[in-house]
Amino acid sequence: MKAKDFSGAGWDEDQRMVTMDEDTHDDLKKAKSKLAQWVNVPIRNFDLLQIVCGDDHARGDRTKDNNVKWGPREYVEVDTPPGSGSHHNAATSQSTKSTEGKRRREASMGNEGMTQLVGSVTSMAEALRTEFKTPIEKMGSKLFALEEYEPDVLMNAYNFRCTDNFEANKFIGLSESFQRAWLDNFMQDK
Repeated sequence: MKAKDFSGAGWDEDQRMVTMDEDTHDDLKKAKSKLAQWVNVPIRNFDLLQIVCGDDHARGDRTKDNNVKWGPREYVEVDTPPGSGSHHNAATSQSTKSTEGKRRREASMGNEGMTQLVGSVTSMAEALRTEFKTPIEKMGSKLFALEEYEPDVLMNAYNFRCTDNFEANKFIGLSESFQRAWLDNFMQDK
């Protein structure tokens, strides 16, 4: 939401978009700012993006000097909950369980937007896995899945059909029953 920080920029809550008058927006375009594309345009899926990103993204507000050491400047005694065992110090072995003393957060199962987002990401990942096959590879997968035919018949049909992507796409587009019918006709012709 960096575009909201520009001088003269506003926010339209109803349309979920960063607003700016045309003159200022034109100046932003002339400066070839990449943020100009997000001004005066409704932001699609803003509510879902707000769930995922929240308002806790890094802005650099709390940066430190390179010379400042990380961590607390003083050591503070912390009470351990009863039953957690003996006191641990900095010299304790790292071989202890990594889950010891950690609390687990329960997932919010009532969050409908997050459930939809996870479903969308899952289906997109599945589409990407299958999308990167060539038409000839897809045809081979479908053809060799017809296990009731002899392997040499399937290989001859594959060699006949794999001449180009157009032929492979024609075979892929057929339903399984039509693929079987084509294969039966192919066997009769050979």
